[in-house]
Amino acid sequence: MLVSRVQRVPHAERPFSPHELADLLVGEEHRAVTAAIMEIADIADRAMAEDRAFETGRASPERAVGLALRARDRAALEAADLIDITDPAEED
Repeated sequence: MLVSRVQRVPHAERPFSPHELADLLVGEEHRAVTAAIMEIADIADRAMAEDRAFETGRASPERAVGLALRARDRAALEAADLIDITDPAEED
């Protein structure tokens, strides 16, 4: 309800960003759940890649790159949880 009211206000006059509000309220939980889901998907994809490599006798470099990129994205998402949202310098 609050966000719908803020969205009616012209962008330049909004007292806060609805996106920032959502991030402050549930951002940490959402990032943790997203990281867990990504980890489960990576485990499944890695198992399928290893199975396919075993069956064919060779690994797929494309799949290896894809897995590495997703692992990088998951690590970045988990690192966002470690960063404090409030900057101590701004509290002065």
